[in-house]
Amino acid sequence: MQRLWIELTLSLTSAPWLLPGGLALDLTTKKGERRVSVRVQDRLARYVLNQAETHILGLAWFFTKYLTHGRFRCRFLVMDDPAQQLDQTSYRDLCRLWRVLLRLHLVRQVPLRLVLFLQQEDRALEAARATRGVVDLLRWAPEQRGDLRALELFAPGAAPATPQAWFERARSAA
Repeated sequence: MQRLWIELTLSLTSAPWLLPGGLALDLTTKKGERRVSVRVQDRLARYVLNQAETHILGLAWFFTKYLTHGRFRCRFLVMDDPAQQLDQTSYRDLCRLWRVLLRLHLVRQVPLRLVLFLQQEDRALEAARATRGVVDLLRWAPEQRGDLRALELFAPGAAPATPQAWFERARSAA
């Protein structure tokens, strides 16, 4: 699990070469209680990393637990503002990870519904573009009146930007 967690952490970190050292999980047992702490070299991560970097460590652990346990039991992946502490580059890396997860589930034919609660509309649009989804925008109000405003980002006949879709489109045109 540690190797998967490190791989996810490094893929979510916008500049992993700037980390002050290697990451490791340190498992200790005191009075029958197991504790895990994150270490960078030989120091605790909370003393070395900033808040956004520790947020990425937590996100990577969430995805590690999901990939090892949750994806077999849950059809939904619900996240409440997971990008709150992230800069734009790290957020794009997170969007790419969501796209990979959705593609993995699609290829393996495992149903998954990704539900994201985001505070900023521009971040919601970026997540929708990355996952090729349709976004329902909710305004912050005590009561929602009327229908939800749906925003479709791609035309119904548009081909995704993958070689497989291009070849299928060329085959059907010939």
